[in-house]
Amino acid sequence: MRSNHLLRLAILAPLVLGVAVRLGAESCPALPPPTGSVVTVSSVPGLVAAVNGAAAGQTILVAPGYYELDGAYLRITAPGVTLRGQGGDREAVVLDGNYLTTEIAQVVASNVTVADLTLREAYDPPIHVMPSESAATNGTLVYNVHVIDPGQQAIKVNPLVPGGPYADGGTVLDSGTVARVWADAPCPGAGGTYVDHFGGIARNNAVSAHTGGLFASEYGSPGLEPGLLDGPVACRQSVSA
Repeated sequence: MRSNHLLRLAILAPLVLGVAVRLGAESCPALPPPTGSVVTVSSVPGLVAAVNGAAAGQTILVAPGYYELDGAYLRITAPGVTLRGQGGDREAVVLDGNYLTTEIAQVVASNVTVADLTLREAYDPPIHVMPSESAATNGTLVYNVHVIDPGQQAIKVNPLVPGGPYADGGTVLDSGTVARVWADAPCPGAGGTYVDHFGGIARNNAVSAHTGGLFASEYGSPGLEPGLLDGPVACRQSVSA
């Protein structure tokens, strides 16, 4: 399945997440070069081993290439770990779950960065941020990440049980390149420049499914009605699947 549909961002409550928006390619500067302990990997077994054995504060650089995970997944349990594509070009480093990998990147430690990668075809959410059973997960940074054809939410953040611990204080920045132009200029403050999302709050929303294939798929789209869509907030927002 290579439909190349892009789901920008789906979030499950409860969630406290700071989101910065992309206003153009020039607003996505490269992250600083890694410091401290750096491990470079170029194969799926090497990638899995590096993540499983990562020490606190370590950077794992994934060399350019196409990585067929086929069931393998990456569970980051050490704080301060950075998982990023080498060179900064997210399209050059692709982790493909082929709908066999449940979740490509699981983050269960604080101050973890996932950056400069393309994640595609996870069976479940490609990125899942959650606390451990005994400690909160804070300060996650998702930077310059392209998510393609996720089986569920593109980025999922949630506690294990109601009452915590929780996952808080994260940032999703410069992740996605979906451009559009509104004929009636609903965001005049942008001055005619590119607008991805501007000044909105997502609350009490409904999601619309317009493609018959979604209803005919393995899990269908229970509870969704074609044509149903929540109203806009300060400026229009879109989710495409």
